[in-house]
Amino acid sequence: EISIRRDDGSHCDTGEIGNIHVTGQLGFRGYFRNDATNAKVLGPNGFLNGDKGYFDEDGYVFLSGRSDSVFKRSGLKVSAQVISDALMSLNGVKDAFSSSEENAMEGRVPVAYLCWDEGHSPNEADLTRALRDLIPVNHIPVRYVSLPTIPRTGSGKVDRRKLAVLIDEAAAPPASAT
Repeated sequence: EISIRRDDGSHCDTGEIGNIHVTGQLGFRGYFRNDATNAKVLGPNGFLNGDKGYFDEDGYVFLSGRSDSVFKRSGLKVSAQVISDALMSLNGVKDAFSSSEENAMEGRVPVAYLCWDEGHSPNEADLTRALRDLIPVNHIPVRYVSLPTIPRTGSGKVDRRKLAVLIDEAAAPPASAT
């Protein structure tokens, strides 16, 4: 059985994105020798599986991302998946991934990582202008990072470890010639 709940455990309304909980006789009993994680994901509402989603009017479940891809910016919910989807719709974007980083004023803020088709690389102002027509203003990234590729696993998910290496390389100052 699936329920979709707010952070306080109450049921979400139809169309409202929330945390997906799963219960049942053959349900998940916990992670082996990992009491700390079990305390976070097992509770009175079942197994909190880490997915976000909603029920439509007909009772069908729609997934909208992972809980780690939804965050609050100045108290407003932001979905990194919504940002990535909008970026992928822009001309010249070969691949995109959005994440968040800590910001002293706003809490978490979105950051976009982009891989461009050959010959494309718009500036931040052009990207922001284009995104304003596609997503809410609180979803607009605070910065854009161009990368040679967005590394992916065999199943198509972003390989976060390899991505972190590319991000570090992009941020490193160029080696000086001697």
